[in-house]
Amino acid sequence: MLPYYLCADSEEKLWTCLEAAGLADLSPPQLDVMGTLFEATGLILVDEQDHRYPHFRPLKGYYAVVHRELNEAERSVLPVVPRPASIVRICA
Repeated sequence: MLPYYLCADSEEKLWTCLEAAGLADLSPPQLDVMGTLFEATGLILVDEQDHRYPHFRPLKGYYAVVHRELNEAERSVLPVVPRPASIVRICA
């Protein structure tokens, strides 16, 4: 079932869950803390120079992905969710 997507209400809650599972010390590539993810709304915006670009809205929650097997005890304390459909990660 790799990878495991996690979603908590906040960054703090995500790290609390990772600590409870004993996984707070994982580093890339095993743990990818993505933060807020976005989805396209279907709207196309146009700026003053007539450049067109898609409009995105944030998904509720704070996301991470674990790229290693999780045992039952780890899964029981982690907020594992299905992979969000059509997501976009915006890096600043």
